[in-house]
Amino acid sequence: MAKFIFIALANAAEGRDDEFNAWYNNQHIPDVLRVGPFKTAQRFKVVGEGANKYLTIYEVEAESAAAAQAKLKEAAMAGKMPMTDSADRSSGTNGFFEPITERFVQN
Repeated sequence: MAKFIFIALANAAEGRDDEFNAWYNNQHIPDVLRVGPFKTAQRFKVVGEGANKYLTIYEVEAESAAAAQAKLKEAAMAGKMPMTDSADRSSGTNGFFEPITERFVQN
């Protein structure tokens, strides 16, 4: 089973950060984690300025990134991942990444 990282960058709609973060933490992450290959999730907020204010990193275990993406799309199409209008859909991006090195650790 291959391991991937899925990165999601996002912004809240203007003035709706609290609503967006409540939805993301309490609805969206649990929904994504119910999709089998998505194992963990952790959210971050940018320090200073950045094109996207929020980052979520998911750890994924799947036969392929395409298989994991298909499971995610299948859940969304089946209505198992309700979205919110508190997200700024014009600015987010996401993608799967596979490791190309072992993890480097400080000695």
